[in-house]
Amino acid sequence: MSSKYAFKENSRADFYRHPEQYRVTSFRMYGNLYYVGNKSVGSHLIDTGEGLILIDTTYPSTQAMLIQSIWELGFQPKDIRIILHTHGHFDHFGATALLKELSGATTYLGERDAVMFRGRPELALCASCGNQYFEPFVPDKTVADGDIITLG
Repeated sequence: MSSKYAFKENSRADFYRHPEQYRVTSFRMYGNLYYVGNKSVGSHLIDTGEGLILIDTTYPSTQAMLIQSIWELGFQPKDIRIILHTHGHFDHFGATALLKELSGATTYLGERDAVMFRGRPELALCASCGNQYFEPFVPDKTVADGDIITLG
């Protein structure tokens, strides 16, 4: 085993044990667009005035930080109406199941990733997330290039 590989494994274990080290204070980026992610994975919140759109939900181990970031901006998770995913890896849908439960939001995933979830769920890399029981969520709707999603 090379030291480079060992370093990566130690960093990953450290991330899962101490996700707070990767915390970023949430902030308004521009207009109604906010950053609620962490140092490792981005997550964005859009306030439409008629509900919130959340883009990506970060790691399973950072879901509490994501919710804290939403609160700190003065928003409530229950007001999330849409959860969009940029792609189907666990670090981008880690808190989706919890946020869907808290908000009743509709979840969206690209068609190809939805097919992957059904046929080759191991490609979502859930085995790498540090929780042997974590698995992909079931998207409510799939999207393709050119689709338009509106809220508000």
